[in-house]
Amino acid sequence: MPPTPEDLLRLADELKYTRSQMAALAHVSTGRQWAKYTWGDKTPESDRRDLGFDKAFLIAARLEFMDGPVKTIEQIYDRMRTFGCFVGPAPDGDPQP
Repeated sequence: MPPTPEDLLRLADELKYTRSQMAALAHVSTGRQWAKYTWGDKTPESDRRDLGFDKAFLIAARLEFMDGPVKTIEQIYDRMRTFGCFVGPAPDGDPQP
């Protein structure tokens, strides 16, 4: 499950990152594009986006590498959980990618 817009705003606040910096972290083109993931009440439905697993994984991996070496994939999954992602077993019991 993706993080909520509030989770992403909280993460940016904790990192003290601007929208442009968050866009670079998530590998999206601009701060305006990033804002589509952190939409508010006034954002039109057509502009709202959920942060995909690939972007959440990339953010978590980059943050983990900034802190030091990454020894297991679980470190990245744990980091994803800190900003609202659900990473766990699939309904059939197999681990998610």
